[in-house]
Amino acid sequence: MPSTVVSSADGRRITAVDSDDPAGRLVARLTARTSAGMACIELSGELTRATSGALIELTRGQLGKAGTNLRIHLGRVTYVDARGLAALVVTARMAAGSEAAIAFVQPSPTARRLLELGGLLDLCEPNSRRPA
Repeated sequence: MPSTVVSSADGRRITAVDSDDPAGRLVARLTARTSAGMACIELSGELTRATSGALIELTRGQLGKAGTNLRIHLGRVTYVDARGLAALVVTARMAAGSEAAIAFVQPSPTARRLLELGGLLDLCEPNSRRPA
């Protein structure tokens, strides 16, 4: 699925739109914020081949300035393909490599299934590990 990725000047917001759709259908939105040593990234929409690079890029930027904790909110994720799952694995490895604690927060049923398949379910907050 072709996509155009638009990043904000401050590097905290990334929006992906379908470049083949005349209406410019929104594919995904990734938003990051950092405060008190905690980085939070919120994903909504699709985590696919077209958007996985944006997640990795945003994670890299947040880990560089966040300190020790990273929370990735997955509650509004509607679809994850194999590349999206690979991006979640890479994100977890990046956090481990920078000695940051990572937590996947409130995953949607779709995201939760993929976290389970990818062996990442143990990185979910305890109340997020149970099926919705």
